[in-house]
Amino acid sequence: MTLAHIGVSDGVTAPEARREGTEARGALWLLLLLAATGFFAISTQGPPAAAPATAPPPDFSAARAVRHVRALSQRPRPIGSAECAAAREYIVAELSALGYEPRVQTAAALNPEHGPPYRAATVRNVVARLGAGGAGKATLLAAHYDSAPTAPGANDDGVGVAALLETARALKSGAPPRGDVIFLFTEGEEVGLLGARAFVAGHEWARDVGVALNFEARGAGGPAIMFEASDGNAPLIDGLAAAAPHPVANSLSQEVYRRMPNDTDLTVFKKAGVAGMNFAHIEGLTRYHTAADDAGSVSERTLQHHGDYALSLARRLDASGARGSADDVYFNLPGGLFVRYGAWLAVPLAVAAALLCAVLLFAGLRRGRLSAAGVAFGVLATVVSAAVSAAVVWGVWRLARPLHRGFDSTPWGDPYGGGLYAAALALLALAVVAALYNLFRRRASTENLAAGGMLLWALLAVVVAVLVPGGSYLLTWPLLFALAAWAVLLWVGEAKSGLRWAALAVGAVPVVALFVPLLKQVVEALTLDAAWIAVLPLALAAGLLAPQLQEFAGQRPWLLPAASAGLGVALIVGGLAAAAYGGRRKMNSVFYGLNADAGRSVWGSGDAAPDGWTSQFFGGGAGRRQLKEFFPMEGGEYLAADAPAAQLAAPEVTLLEETREGETRRLRLRVTSPRGAPLVAIYAGAEGGFLAASVGGVEVPAASKGAGVWGLRYYAFPREGVELTLRTKSAGAVRVRVNDVSYGLPEGLNVRPRPADMMPAPSAFGDATLVTKSFTL
Repeated sequence: MTLAHIGVSDGVTAPEARREGTEARGALWLLLLLAATGFFAISTQGPPAAAPATAPPPDFSAARAVRHVRALSQRPRPIGSAECAAAREYIVAELSALGYEPRVQTAAALNPEHGPPYRAATVRNVVARLGAGGAGKATLLAAHYDSAPTAPGANDDGVGVAALLETARALKSGAPPRGDVIFLFTEGEEVGLLGARAFVAGHEWARDVGVALNFEARGAGGPAIMFEASDGNAPLIDGLAAAAPHPVANSLSQEVYRRMPNDTDLTVFKKAGVAGMNFAHIEGLTRYHTAADDAGSVSERTLQHHGDYALSLARRLDASGARGSADDVYFNLPGGLFVRYGAWLAVPLAVAAALLCAVLLFAGLRRGRLSAAGVAFGVLATVVSAAVSAAVVWGVWRLARPLHRGFDSTPWGDPYGGGLYAAALALLALAVVAALYNLFRRRASTENLAAGGMLLWALLAVVVAVLVPGGSYLLTWPLLFALAAWAVLLWVGEAKSGLRWAALAVGAVPVVALFVPLLKQVVEALTLDAAWIAVLPLALAAGLLAPQLQEFAGQRPWLLPAASAGLGVALIVGGLAAAAYGGRRKMNSVFYGLNADAGRSVWGSGDAAPDGWTSQFFGGGAGRRQLKEFFPMEGGEYLAADAPAAQLAAPEVTLLEETREGETRRLRLRVTSPRGAPLVAIYAGAEGGFLAASVGGVEVPAASKGAGVWGLRYYAFPREGVELTLRTKSAGAVRVRVNDVSYGLPEGLNVRPRPADMMPAPSAFGDATLVTKSFTL
């Protein structure tokens, strides 16, 4: 048999077979390049290696710092608890041993926002200073030492505290920093940023601060991301790029965060006019505010990343020049590259990309390679592929969740082993996009599809540059590279030359390099419930990658969508297996409430139904009802059942003074908790509401909620109680209800211990004891 016979045996000539083989190999190499780019982009944004305990004294060492995490996170340390006081004493002792002169600021603080009920506390901040208070501004390093009531707080915020303590040691061991450094360990962050408010409002050093660097956590691993910078951030970003050895940050996260209701201590500093940056790690959400946030969950690499930021910026950042008049656009690239430029360039760059797109569209139309109808169809195809892929991801996730009943008992609704699900949903989105473009190519050429996609991107790039300049890089730079590649492709035509393959790579690599890490970060930040949002930009990117999708299709156009869909389904099955609890814990909640007015007690829970442990509290007589005596300003229903009586002293209210002014009354009261509860909630109602209120000498907004009810939660409640002053709008009776809350269930009620595979749900009233009593004055 001759070679010719082999070449035509299936209707394909030998040159055609060789060409098809070359094209297949080229497509395979391009696919491998893009996969490697995505992997490299994610891996190079990970935290650095942890420095050993033998690192030079002027260096930050996570191996040295982690001992602080272990010491601080033996048990939960909510504000007002003995464990929180012990943590404060530990911080003071460590700073003193390093040669600092730490001070404890004790002050009453109030958060007037997001109420009523408003939040107040007697907070105790630990502050220390390196420097003698020169003419320049100081750099403030801040972390909070209180934890959620249900969590040992090893990550949130034991890592931040440990990073600051090790930074304090390293600064004493090396060259002096550029200016003064103030260390602030706040109490009460978890209940309303109260420690930061007290520092800004009343500490003498607050006026010296030029820049605040806040260290936080919302997970248990991954890189420490600089996710928020204050307005006019150009000097801060320049300083971050110059000082930090491996910054992980992008200006899109700042644009998103400023539009969210979330707060940290930095929120308080920014409102006080202080420039600043926020750092946090966000992988491992299922440990956040739970009993699983223990010392064993802490990554030394993550701790090292926080410490590298703190130490390098404390030494080199110019606190006096930290506030600028303009913002930067900034982002990471694979290989540790950190790109930044003035946000004023966002619109010119987007407009330049749009003009280049218009020029290439005109050239394509003039040469007959494009048609107006085909380009319009390309725009529609891009929109449809994004919408359909997002809908499929949303639907698949909604179908997958009920397959594992335990999702309702995992922290924050995110499953254990969620990484497999994230990868699966991304693959399913790719399968949908690839399949749709196979169908689209029956109606329009690849050139028209690409042109339509780029036209849509050009329009979006200009809009985003104007409205959300910090996110403009995600559209503008991929578009510019895709346009450059498209120009080459229009020039070389269908010839499969090396230049064509290079152009295909140049057009696709920036898309993958920027969007794959973004997909991972969005899912980690917003949970898998938002995975459909994360795949939207990836699906829109198909409009730029129409030529690459055609090459991947080759002679087997359904291979890529089928393989992606099959692997995605397999990963969902793997995700169901990985989401099984194993050694990880289910959540449940229970609290004990005693109504001292009625002499009745109740078990309560926010859970949907009893489980193997909580069923001991909620037997056949349990039902769902509102518990207004304990939560007067809430409308939700709780699982409730009668509970045995416990001998618990009720809170007390004493009338100290009463004055009348026409139709108004002014009452001065003392509220106490004989059993020394660390949290006391006060609710008051009067005809017409209130004109003024104060607690502990701090003015509180008099605004009421529902039926004229005013409310306040006071944390770290003083043993001697607090003075409460109310001024009413009428001379009628004032009704006051006081609930005092202690951590833990009452002793002596024969409660079976919670099994090792369960943990309390993250809740302000989880595993708590409430005693309520009402008063009419």
